[in-house]
Amino acid sequence: MGLIFNRMHKLLSILLLLILLTQQSVSGRVFKPHIIDDVLISDYESERPSDISDEIEPLPKFLIDNAPQCSSMNAAFSAGSDNRPAHSCKCFLDTRGVSTARLATTPKLFIRCVSSVMPNIYKELNALESANVSELWIVDAHAVVIPAQMFNQVRPQVIGIERARLALIREGAFKYFDKSLRSLILRDNLLANLDPKLFSNLHRLEELDIGKNKIAQLFYEILNPLDSLQILRVDNNNLAEIVDGTFETLANLRVLDLSKNKLHNVTKETFRGLENLEELYLQGNHFSEFHPATFSHLKKLRVLNISNNDLSSIKLVDLPNLETLSVSGNRLNSLLKLKLRMLPNVKQLFVNNNKISRIEMNDLLSLDGLDKLKLLSLDGNMISFIEPSALHAIANIEAFSLQNNRLKQLSNGVRSYFDELKAVKQLNLAYNRLYKIRSLDLGTLKTLEELQLNDNFIEEIDPKAFYNLRLKKLSLATNHLNGLANGIFESFDISRVEFIDLTGNPWECQYTDQWLDGWLSTLKESCIKDYKQLSCTATSEQYLFDANRNELMMSRAVPLYQANSLFVSPFRTFSFLVGCKSWILICISGIPCLVLLLILIVFCYMNCKKGKHRRTIYDAYQLESSNGVNTDAFLLDEKQSRNLLKHSYSLMFPESKQASYPAPFKLLRYEQL
Repeated sequence: MGLIFNRMHKLLSILLLLILLTQQSVSGRVFKPHIIDDVLISDYESERPSDISDEIEPLPKFLIDNAPQCSSMNAAFSAGSDNRPAHSCKCFLDTRGVSTARLATTPKLFIRCVSSVMPNIYKELNALESANVSELWIVDAHAVVIPAQMFNQVRPQVIGIERARLALIREGAFKYFDKSLRSLILRDNLLANLDPKLFSNLHRLEELDIGKNKIAQLFYEILNPLDSLQILRVDNNNLAEIVDGTFETLANLRVLDLSKNKLHNVTKETFRGLENLEELYLQGNHFSEFHPATFSHLKKLRVLNISNNDLSSIKLVDLPNLETLSVSGNRLNSLLKLKLRMLPNVKQLFVNNNKISRIEMNDLLSLDGLDKLKLLSLDGNMISFIEPSALHAIANIEAFSLQNNRLKQLSNGVRSYFDELKAVKQLNLAYNRLYKIRSLDLGTLKTLEELQLNDNFIEEIDPKAFYNLRLKKLSLATNHLNGLANGIFESFDISRVEFIDLTGNPWECQYTDQWLDGWLSTLKESCIKDYKQLSCTATSEQYLFDANRNELMMSRAVPLYQANSLFVSPFRTFSFLVGCKSWILICISGIPCLVLLLILIVFCYMNCKKGKHRRTIYDAYQLESSNGVNTDAFLLDEKQSRNLLKHSYSLMFPESKQASYPAPFKLLRYEQL
């Protein structure tokens, strides 16, 4: 029993210790601060928190550091920092849109407080004496609470508090800004609730950005005093619902951003009072449908973005000033599901990343009334077929993008898919599955200026594929091209060409003389992407010969701009040498063979007899001392050789009855050596 009690006692002690450590390391430091004189005092009051990022945005170029106009402010910041080596806040001279004469008389001063905690920032700002400041920014800091007296000494027109972990703004913090504050940026913080009276005095405020926080509700009382507001950004929050009439007092609002929230329903009453609204952003929510009349009273609306929702059909009616419409990232499986009526001024239509697989004859009839449409983008769908006459409804567009689809060809063998496009200037067919460009694919597009065919599988381009085109920009990058047909660029007006991209292809040098010679050299280097890095290669059965230097190329990859000075031929033939100095190449080619032969002869000479490399005698006559030959020994390694030697000696000296070797020489056996 005692053992069990001791173990339980130890376990409870450990749990208690863990709870105390957790409260001290987390709650005590961040979530349970001590408030003294309405200023946040944390355990690290005089030190910069270790978890504040060192990656600070670079200083904008329009700000001038250490300007004479800022000397008094910087001195006050230094005094308020309790003589710390580096104070949190600093003054800069703002030169945007200000003449030199005005900078001397009425300078615009910009205060930036970076990478510090709220007590330090508070002390430094309150060390000022009613400073005339144009903008005040607190960024990448640890300012959990903004006290009521935070801005007693400054009256900027712009206040920005970004990435500062701001979670609470005390009531009255902006009470002295009824006439001066024009823009309030509270972006990328931890705000979850806003006091209903927080903005009660900001009657002159024109821009409010509370995006990228944790706000779940937006009340009428919060926005009611902001009758001069023109821009409201509440994107990247947790809004699930907006009460009807929330914006009805914002008669001057031009831009409303509610993107990337959790909204699933809006009605006509949601936007009541926004008759002057020009831009509305609702992308990244959970809308499954919109009533046709939802936006009908927004007569001045120019931009509407409802992309990245769950819409399977869209019907919009009577938006006379709408110019840009984005319905990308929804669940449209046919363009017939997009019904647009009485939208006479739409110029740009984005239908990217839906589930459209084909464009049939009548699919675009709903766009027939879009007489001013200039750009249609269908990127990121699954389109594999376009009926040639289907594009008649959009015959006047100037830019058509079909990037990242599944097109394998651009015609049905008789007509091009794009025959109806009489005014198109930009055509994007990148990231498809094209293998070949035929002569009739693009030949009717006489107004085309920019063509993107990059990132396909193109292996062949017909010599007349670009015949009628007057291109300024062409991208053939990242395909399977090893060469281009002769005369493929004959119709190009060199003076009009602005950009050519040929990178990422396996160019072979044997084909470059058909299209490269005399063409690439006429273009400016700035027009060709990665001009110096472009290269062609010889295959494993070819070599390169530089005609300018009369020498073989050691590498099989050479810069493309040098390819027109190279000859490319098989190893086995010399037919390409007609008209060239063939004997030079033959001599150069024979030198390695000659050197190899000499090495082989020397090797055979040195190793034809086994033994050390020394002088040996193979003629018995040389053994006579009278011949003046001083030979150390006569090397013999076989019995047959010894007998042959004796026989030779007896023939040379017949008077000798017995074949004996003359003294002082000694016959050595091979094994004795």
